[in-house]
Amino acid sequence: MRKQSNSLLVADIGSTMTTVALIERVHGRYRFVARGESLTTHGWPWSDVTIGVCTAARQIEQLVGRALFRDDGTLIRPRTAHGEGVDDFVVVSSAAPPMRAVLVGLTHDISLRSGHRALASVTGVQLVDSFALDNGAEWRDPNTWLTALQRACPELVLIVGGCDGGADQPMLDLIHLVALYNRLLPPAERPLVCYAGNVQLAEAAARAFAGLGELRVMANVRPSPETENINRTALDIEALYRERQLMRTPGMTRVAEWTGEVAVPAARSFGQLIHYVGERYALNVIGFDVGSGQTTVASYCGRTLDGASAPQRDESVVHLTVRTDLGVGWNIPSALRQITPEQIARWFPDEVDAEKIREILLNKSLYPQSVPAEMTELFVEHALAREVMRVTCAAHSDATSPKGWDLILGSGRILTRTPAPSYAALLLLDALEPVGVTKLALDVGNIATTLGALAKHNPLAAADVVEYDAFLTLGTLVATSGRIVPGDAALRLRIECHDGSTVQEAVSGGTIRIIPLPSYRSGTLALHPAREVDVGVGRAGTSAIVEVEGGMLGILVDTRGRPLAFPAEAQARCQMIRRWLEDILPRQSRSIRTQADSGRVLQAA
Repeated sequence: MRKQSNSLLVADIGSTMTTVALIERVHGRYRFVARGESLTTHGWPWSDVTIGVCTAARQIEQLVGRALFRDDGTLIRPRTAHGEGVDDFVVVSSAAPPMRAVLVGLTHDISLRSGHRALASVTGVQLVDSFALDNGAEWRDPNTWLTALQRACPELVLIVGGCDGGADQPMLDLIHLVALYNRLLPPAERPLVCYAGNVQLAEAAARAFAGLGELRVMANVRPSPETENINRTALDIEALYRERQLMRTPGMTRVAEWTGEVAVPAARSFGQLIHYVGERYALNVIGFDVGSGQTTVASYCGRTLDGASAPQRDESVVHLTVRTDLGVGWNIPSALRQITPEQIARWFPDEVDAEKIREILLNKSLYPQSVPAEMTELFVEHALAREVMRVTCAAHSDATSPKGWDLILGSGRILTRTPAPSYAALLLLDALEPVGVTKLALDVGNIATTLGALAKHNPLAAADVVEYDAFLTLGTLVATSGRIVPGDAALRLRIECHDGSTVQEAVSGGTIRIIPLPSYRSGTLALHPAREVDVGVGRAGTSAIVEVEGGMLGILVDTRGRPLAFPAEAQARCQMIRRWLEDILPRQSRSIRTQADSGRVLQAA
């Protein structure tokens, strides 16, 4: 029988920063004890991720007063009789660069759509292009395929198409086209080819690629018109990423020796956490993890629309969207190829030059660990974060039907290190534009990405940390939709707290109101919207009564309407953004200055 682990060390080795946290059993429960941070040291001049892990762990050693690592930099495991070291070590990572992937299939509407859905949930893969035989008449020419593949220069090619037992010849043509591309390349430059099409052609594919590079045969991503193997294909390709990229990160082999297993991709662990929270508490949960190199959105539906618990699912199923081409740090240049400066500028309280925005962001990509030195830089970074989350969320909604979310979780330093918690809440509202009654939470310890892997390793430890320490509850959001004229009455609400106190408020349209309600108080919230306003019940003008709990901010009421509307005239738009900032920021932290007033950064409350 395995000995109980009373002390655990968890580490997230990111592309820019490494976070290490100590979790220990205290009075019968696992608690988050301490945390340390360091630059990730996978690149020059260190070329060894263990240096960053040890540096972060040394900070914990100073806090708890005991050694976790030996003087030679090796982990003390298991814990000694004198209390030094830890019993277990869990590691997740996003430090390795993604594999450039090309998707090829028979048809756009069926084959490529399934392939896109599979690759969207794969951590560590960046889709650079996709082709189908029905692209047009010119794609019947092999030279067109060869030119397109040479231009994409993929590290991985995924071949999809054909239901099991379906048409053979078109799929064979596709296989031979990719094999021809490999034949023209030197052996060292040939991409890894994954075949996830008609299973009856697997042997033919193996013969076609014999001596022409490595071929991995996987289950058909779409075995029948009604069935998809999205999650199975995604996990198979992710295993290749862990083998070919993640474990080749300098120092990762040594980390694997400390843990006894291969590091888990951070995005997959984050998705497992969202699944775990949603399943445990029967909630509809969506989480954002915005990082320097990639952005992840994960969701789980733990209840049906009528409030009943959702049917049991395979625990491996995680609704996950990973955009390895969208980041707010070193990967900013890739994000700027999809997000225009005009989209970023619309979130500014002052008019700003597009070239200035580009200059600030490109400088940030060179120094991703830096912090904003001026107010304009802060607004630029947060505006980019909004757009990155909006693009990722739009891609995620293609794979999951929209639902009323019970919990929205934000993770990543761009969200957790804002001037005030209310400002972080504003970033989440602007990105997701939720409707109805939702709880907001932040991963203030930046350990959410490790908890999914921890839940697989030690479920009790993960449960205790999620329950008591992991998240900061910001409060309960009430967001409305419908036609709302700014300034007109939009919503009346009444909170009857369980301690007997009562709060009544009238909120006008186009505003954000914060109604204080401490985390230790709860009550019944009655919502009475105006005739054309919906509070999430699906019918305008219909009242609702819900149970609510307080939080750091209390109750947030957002009556700006959905979708958010931006005036065409620049001055009116800037005035609207300034009004939102004034609504959301607590009075004691309103040292905010626009670029016309000051260059100083927002001070936290």
